[in-house]
Amino acid sequence: AGEIFLVIRGTASAKDALTDGDCAVAPLDSSLPELRGADAHRGMARAAQWVFTQSEPLLRNALGAVSAASKKKTFSPKLVLIGHSLGAGVAAILATKFRALPGFGAFVRCAAFACPPCLDERAGDACEPYVTSVVLHDDVVCRASLQNVQGLVRRIDAIDWRAMAREDFDASDAGRAAAFCGRGLESVRAGAGAAAKIAADGAAKAAKAAGAA
Repeated sequence: AGEIFLVIRGTASAKDALTDGDCAVAPLDSSLPELRGADAHRGMARAAQWVFTQSEPLLRNALGAVSAASKKKTFSPKLVLIGHSLGAGVAAILATKFRALPGFGAFVRCAAFACPPCLDERAGDACEPYVTSVVLHDDVVCRASLQNVQGLVRRIDAIDWRAMAREDFDASDAGRAAAFCGRGLESVRAGAGAAAKIAADGAAKAAKAAGAA
């Protein structure tokens, strides 16, 4: 009882994909002391600011109504932000904004499902008391930071995949058959070359003999 939910969906359109891809570093711009100077994913930070501007008046009114009702009962009001994938990153950043807002503060909680990297390490640690990140096993979305992707590209570039592909092909039945056919053709070429040389030598000798006669 007393919980107000704001739910943000994940990527569902081309515009959302552009927000995902806008992964440059941007200041989090938080007034919380523990988050001053922290950085965030630029696209998600901008999305969080937009959601904050649109939702803050409505949520403030709702929280006020729940707070008034809670004085007569035994529950405490809570603002619960829930998001999945892109929405999880936006919800986590949004939680820092509401957490810093007078009248919200300790009432704010966030559940981020399959949350992509959206804050720097220091900010992530600072948000731990009120942001819960839920990760399923080896979900790549939760590890797809710009640094990780750049590192993956460097490791792929360093692989000599042509040599590995050649080794795999040579070890296969098709590779062994190709090698056998290649040796057979080489033998035929060598034999044909020797025969042609013998024929040429014979023709030269015959011509010389005919000239002598």
